[in-house]
Amino acid sequence: MAAAGSVRAALQVAEVLETVVSCCLGPEGRQVLCTKPTGEVLLSRDGGRLLKALHLEHPIARMMQTVT
Repeated sequence: MAAAGSVRAALQVAEVLETVVSCCLGPEGRQVLCTKPTGEVLLSRDGGRLLKALHLEHPIARMMQTVT
């Protein structure tokens, strides 16, 4: 039963991250503007770069962030 909850949680994290980076993927990807905690502004079409710029607290999200 616990494994099913863990898989469900991992899928939810993946879905949230997918919604964050999906707009800048593919041939019609758009640029995304975000502000880092340092105040630096990031403008990018690179989903991996955007993902690495996020401050993620969830362990699964951080693991996905390091894989990119």
